[in-house]
Amino acid sequence: DVASVRRLAGLAQRVLHLAPPPSDQGPAWTTDPRTRALVRVLSRRALPRSLVYGSTSGVYGDCGGDWIDETRPTNAQSTRAAKRIDAETNLRNWAGRHGVRLSILRAPGIYAFDRLPLERIRRAEPVLHTAEDSYSNHIHADDLAQALCLALFRGLPLLMQIYLIYLGLPQLGYVIDAVPAGIAALSLCYGAYMTEIFRAGIQ
Repeated sequence: DVASVRRLAGLAQRVLHLAPPPSDQGPAWTTDPRTRALVRVLSRRALPRSLVYGSTSGVYGDCGGDWIDETRPTNAQSTRAAKRIDAETNLRNWAGRHGVRLSILRAPGIYAFDRLPLERIRRAEPVLHTAEDSYSNHIHADDLAQALCLALFRGLPLLMQIYLIYLGLPQLGYVIDAVPAGIAALSLCYGAYMTEIFRAGIQ
């Protein structure tokens, strides 16, 4: 709700929004109240410079194994996907009105070592039959984290990145020495600009 994110107003310069929509199916089952509350709070004081939203490729619905990109129209076939589309729409409208740079990353299924069904395999539980399986794509949690960081820091001056890492992280309890902080800032900055170069080349 609004109260839980109220202190972000006027404080957050860059926002990484990964909160999933609630799973309940009340009267407004196609809306995401969490994103709507966040937008209301961020509009109260000084606006953030950028916001990155982690959405899902489920907004495209069942594409039957076709190759798709971000230009494909959305086709929500589940409550979760409909709420994600509502969140994306609200964020786009809000960012457009206030001039905030918005990046939406539609991530597929996330996998990592600690997310594998190892216990199910050890218990020899049955798996999906080939005829019951469906098309899907996946991204490793580390790759998704890197993509989110690059989207968040793209266009941010290197000096500001150094300040955020060396002086900002200790406020959250993560103390980093000067040299590692500089290396991390250079890596983020270089990675973000190299991503833009490759994106421009592909387009």
